[in-house]
Amino acid sequence: MSFTHTLSIGFIPTDCDAPRIECGDPESFDGLEYTLIFCEESGILSCLENGKALEESYVIPEVVDAEAWQLACEEMLSDLDGIDKFFPGRSNAEVLDTVWKFFLDEPLDDVDYLKQIESECGEFNNPDGAFNGTTYCRYQLEEDDEYARDEVIIISN
Repeated sequence: MSFTHTLSIGFIPTDCDAPRIECGDPESFDGLEYTLIFCEESGILSCLENGKALEESYVIPEVVDAEAWQLACEEMLSDLDGIDKFFPGRSNAEVLDTVWKFFLDEPLDDVDYLKQIESECGEFNNPDGAFNGTTYCRYQLEEDDEYARDEVIIISN
């Protein structure tokens, strides 16, 4: 069995007039999105947009911890345009670690800035700009080339 975990992180602009947000297609709402991929078979964590990967391999997704996310932010994400506005007032590594744990169904302390929203295949409604100026994270779990999970959360400021 082969598992691939995909984490797409996107920013919805404050002036977005799109009634529906399509994760994976940031041009459709004039947004910004980056995609991180963890392949269990190889143990490699990589960034789709710049092709960078961490040299260290991770045996299972649960060992991708706060330290790994700090390394990912420093080595893979730091040069990406606009990444600094994704989690204002919070550490990118800390938020990514919390989001990752959330999607892996690990117990979390009370985290009030994550909100799971209703979505279908990575698309969700943005009625009257309700999510403008926020960051979303989409998690996909692919098992043997079939999607087993597809969820979206909003990260509030």
